[in-house]
Amino acid sequence: TLLYGILLPGPHIARNHGPLLREVVERGHELGIHGLDHVFWHDHIKHLGREKTEEILREAVDVYREILGIEPLSFAAPGWMINEHAFRFLERNGFRYSSDVRGEYPFLPVLKGSVCGLVQIPTTLPTLDEVVGLEGRDSRSLVKYFMGSLRKGLNVLTVHAEMEGKHWVGFLDDFIRETLSAGFRFLRLVDIRDSLGDSADLPTREILFGQVRGRAGEVALQGAERSE
Repeated sequence: TLLYGILLPGPHIARNHGPLLREVVERGHELGIHGLDHVFWHDHIKHLGREKTEEILREAVDVYREILGIEPLSFAAPGWMINEHAFRFLERNGFRYSSDVRGEYPFLPVLKGSVCGLVQIPTTLPTLDEVVGLEGRDSRSLVKYFMGSLRKGLNVLTVHAEMEGKHWVGFLDDFIRETLSAGFRFLRLVDIRDSLGDSADLPTREILFGQVRGRAGEVALQGAERSE
């Protein structure tokens, strides 16, 4: 898969798995948009202009509608990379929230001096691929690490099909069992968004770009409180 987007054209994953995606929604799970071309977005979105950014997002929305017959409510940026044009597009087109940065709690993002009214629900925990080898090499030690990383309130963990869906599926199963036993609940992000109420009551925070431990390249980060 590392060759896709570099030497080979990426496959149309969504269009090739329409029945599965419809089943996901029918079972009551939330299904949002995660870019269109993951590699291109990750590598270029920070510096893309409005026209190209909106072209990509419009096509992604069209594919979503084509497969599911409903409007998308949420977006998660590939590789936690985003720009201000994407924020504006999502806000104008009825998205309830987006999840594009690494951070600590929900907020309204500020990028290049402009506040976006679309709620941002950040990934709060490290991802498995970032800590394998650093915090453990087996399921038991990694579950222990992630359990120790949980805090009261909202925890958002990003999982990947190529990790937790394959070799590390046992880790994910054990982690879910452990968290439930400890009294944690699993909620859809769209329901968390609804529980937040009026977005105007949320804090505004700058979007920064920087490094996170265990991940190559930069990602978007929840920054400090916006100075007035």
